[in-house]
Amino acid sequence: EKNTPTDVPTIITGDFNMDTSETGFKLMKDSGYKPSYELAKKNYSSGKNTFSGGGIIDYCFISKYDELSTLMYKVCDDKIYGENSDHYAVYTVIKY
Repeated sequence: EKNTPTDVPTIITGDFNMDTSETGFKLMKDSGYKPSYELAKKNYSSGKNTFSGGGIIDYCFISKYDELSTLMYKVCDDKIYGENSDHYAVYTVIKY
């Protein structure tokens, strides 16, 4: 039997290089996933870019969000040792 996003809680993270207007983003949402910044009880980076060139293109997508508790979302854009990357880490705390 094949599991789908509606069967089990699933988390997909990564550099998707797509913004919210693109087909891939819409497909993720239509498949039952939401980005963690929409679900987080505490969002410390609302609207903050995940790419140094501008825009939100890196995500933590979550399915079965009614069974998971997304506690926190933050874009980590602090420069600890100079320029870390042109993408910033997306930090999400999830409780199951």
